[in-house]
Amino acid sequence: MIIKNREKLLSHGNKWGREVTLDVIEYAIKAVDAYEATTNRICIRNNMLVAGGLNYDLSEIEDVYVIGAGKATFPIAQALDEILGERITRGIIIVKRGEQRRLRHIKVVEAGHPIPDEMGLEGTLEIVDIAREAKQGDLVFCAITGGASALMPLPAGNISLEDKKKVTDLLLRCGATVDEINAVRKHISAVKGGRLAKYIHPARIVNLIVIDEIAGRPWGPTVPDTTTFEDAVNVLKKYGLWGKVPDSVREYLRRGLVDPSLETPKPSDFEGLRVRDVVLADNGTMCEAAKKRAEELGLKSLILS
Repeated sequence: MIIKNREKLLSHGNKWGREVTLDVIEYAIKAVDAYEATTNRICIRNNMLVAGGLNYDLSEIEDVYVIGAGKATFPIAQALDEILGERITRGIIIVKRGEQRRLRHIKVVEAGHPIPDEMGLEGTLEIVDIAREAKQGDLVFCAITGGASALMPLPAGNISLEDKKKVTDLLLRCGATVDEINAVRKHISAVKGGRLAKYIHPARIVNLIVIDEIAGRPWGPTVPDTTTFEDAVNVLKKYGLWGKVPDSVREYLRRGLVDPSLETPKPSDFEGLRVRDVVLADNGTMCEAAKKRAEELGLKSLILS
């Protein structure tokens, strides 16, 4: 049972209406449960690894790695740990402090959120180490969920972790949108905005992604970026933060404006990379599940948006 105070909610008012409502809500939430979604999409059949609509012959894969970060990454990693078991050569995920649960074949690091910390930095360095270790015949599962931007910090250039903390704090307080905040974070990071995929190449990458934004799309450190250094600078200036961020941040962003080699990888840069996305859950999945369950209960249903 997902809703813990079900009986209390049913103790008054229109009991039938409340029962139906809670039933639909629980069904919809379960449809986007990260563990359930992973076990539904990842399996091994006749020595073939099936991931969504992808198929990999395990006899042709040398090493399997699992990396990732996010507040809901643990259940994805838990499912992979159970499905792949000893086939996992090495793995590490970074989760929000307080998780406490551990896995048999994947290391779990607890780190700070929403402000990054040293544990997140150490975990990210280990992720990069795995990325560089991966080779042509390997497969890397990358499990990314909300919160990964804070939990996977690796500042670019001469930017320190303390400088990144300050920028993050300023952005969170200024009223900027998530997309605006991420435009800045991706351009002061050595792994975000698709850069991690470059480290992993030439190994194959399967991104296991949970999208929790209303009209979100695949995102993360192994997905191409559509924002630019100019976007990042404009965000800081828009909210009056350009003069408040550390000198190291301004200097790196200025360099990025004139040096194309510092720009984050774009879709065209991914054409030679072997990256595939498997969206485990999104808001569309939840809405469709709610509609399905409501219709099963005899209600006329319509998804408005």
